[in-house]
Amino acid sequence: MDSAPDGLVTGLADRYQIEVTPDGHPRLLGQGGMATVYLAFDLRHQRKVAIKVLRPELAATLGPDRFLREVTIAANLQHPHILPLFDSGQTNGFLYYVMPFVDGQSLREKLVTEGRLPIIDAVRILRDVADGMAYAHQQGLVHRDIKPENVMLTGRHAVVTDFGVAKAVSDAAGGPQATLTGLALGTPAYMAPEQAMGDPAVDHRADIYAFGVLAYELLSGRQPFVGVTPQAIVAAKISRAPVSLSSISSGIPPALVRIVAKCLEPDPAARFQSSDELLREIEALQMPSGPLPRSIGWKTLAVGGVATILVLGGLAYATMARVRRERWVHERALPEIRRLIATDDRDAFDTAYSLAVRAAEFLPNDSMLNARWQRISAKVVFRTTPPGAKVYLATYTDTSQWRLIGTTPTDTVRLLKFRPLHLRIEKPGFRALQWALMPPLEMDGESLMLDSVGAPNPEMVRVRGGDFGISVPGLDHLKPPPLEDFLIDRHEVTNSQYRRFVAAGGYTKREYWEH
Repeated sequence: MDSAPDGLVTGLADRYQIEVTPDGHPRLLGQGGMATVYLAFDLRHQRKVAIKVLRPELAATLGPDRFLREVTIAANLQHPHILPLFDSGQTNGFLYYVMPFVDGQSLREKLVTEGRLPIIDAVRILRDVADGMAYAHQQGLVHRDIKPENVMLTGRHAVVTDFGVAKAVSDAAGGPQATLTGLALGTPAYMAPEQAMGDPAVDHRADIYAFGVLAYELLSGRQPFVGVTPQAIVAAKISRAPVSLSSISSGIPPALVRIVAKCLEPDPAARFQSSDELLREIEALQMPSGPLPRSIGWKTLAVGGVATILVLGGLAYATMARVRRERWVHERALPEIRRLIATDDRDAFDTAYSLAVRAAEFLPNDSMLNARWQRISAKVVFRTTPPGAKVYLATYTDTSQWRLIGTTPTDTVRLLKFRPLHLRIEKPGFRALQWALMPPLEMDGESLMLDSVGAPNPEMVRVRGGDFGISVPGLDHLKPPPLEDFLIDRHEVTNSQYRRFVAAGGYTKREYWEH
């Protein structure tokens, strides 16, 4: 969104002033499937705030009465690890609520920049999140969208955002199944199986499952279940257990491995039955009698003979773990990938791709795996001019969660051949690029040109040049004409709007075509 809607700006003008960047755009703090978050200044109390504005279609579905009722319930939550609500309301058709501006980063941003966290830091964050969940659950509130994007970090503490609001919007928009059909409410990677399947009896244990996914990601640097589509992710959750954290890192305490595994049980009855119980288990990890290592290294080991024994034991354990992973790749993953590919079913390819991703983490150079890769994936390298831009991918049906795949020029990335994806490229000082990658996925290595934020025509986006085929019947014998990069309006134009433009002599006005 390049500018804040006029109706929103004027409607809030007597209370809040939305801050703008030097180039005149509103200062966005975030944008997702549910809402857009703006940085603003509270004129009455002279402080910075974050204003979260629901998407128009969600606002219309939810309605102002129900929205304000749910927000009122959430506004009564008073807890150090839950971000409070300052204000809420409606103006000119927009529904919004106001939160404190947290001068820090989201947990997602921390994961993107740092990867998996040291154990002591991860446990401290998990303790804060579990504490906030326990309090909210005692008040009868379920979050329904616990994920790193909804956890903010300030100083050494974590606070959970959107308690009460995410559930209200999800319910009003048609429940969890809306996520699977393209409306991004709730995030498939973090949704409990019963929530993803639309069970009307979903309760607080869905939050405990999402907590388990979040914990797994903090400790391993990746999510326990991956898939190209939301349906593939849900199928993986129901059909198999995630790779144990103990096989990813021997430095994770067994008690913590057990806690995460119990949170990720597909059957709600097998999970922790309350967040209080979960919180007690997390707090026990922080007791002096059970110190948590920041990392496993030489400094954590004693000197002398005992150290030698420990090192040899650790090496033996690591060797056994590696052997187990290699056996899983050759005895389970590769035969299943081969079977799925043989079905020639594109949906089966999703699962095959997910298995191949996991197998490649263990044996990236395995010849048999590389042979399977060629059937279902394409190798892609992203380059930009100038370099140093971050490249993000999202599924075609869900742009609420972007996955960072690297900085240009990227390493070779394997993408599923047969599924469209959304691509986004960002670099400070330059306009973001975003478009759909349609099958077959091919990037022939040419560099994508980035336009600076001060370049002419901010309402235009750059389209890559190339040979454009002619699909008009009777003209398909003509050679595709080569085109250089060109600019096109970022806003979709309807046929009737185009007719009016032509009728008004638009093509005769040369100033429209200067750039």
